[in-house]
Amino acid sequence: MGGRRCEVRSGPEFLLRKYSFRGGGRFHLVQFYYTDAQCRRPAFSVEARGVVRPLHPSWAVRGATELDYETTHVALVAYTDSVAAALQNTVNGTCRVRAADRKGPLKLIHTTTASPDNKQTLYQRLFNVCKNQLVS
Repeated sequence: MGGRRCEVRSGPEFLLRKYSFRGGGRFHLVQFYYTDAQCRRPAFSVEARGVVRPLHPSWAVRGATELDYETTHVALVAYTDSVAAALQNTVNGTCRVRAADRKGPLKLIHTTTASPDNKQTLYQRLFNVCKNQLVS
């Protein structure tokens, strides 16, 4: 993601991100999380694809629209051993999540046909595991 500035969020979180929106409400996002403010030491990344749908005007932000989204693909890639170990310990064997071969970064891919709420819950749980490793 050369040439992009490292975004610093509260927490602190250090990331580079790229969002793409296409026709029919389809989206693709990639976020790379780092352990340093210069975004030189990667910790993990998130890639997601899905569909976004407008709901109604926002009551919180003037001129904005509330949206609903459904993910059809979510992949988490761990670049450090501590994040990889935390992910491996968290993944429940009954979920349709697969861990790619551990020759490089650990990659978890979630493509279940469960309801959108269940997808979000699993993704959020795994994402939080990755984030917690950054502050550990």
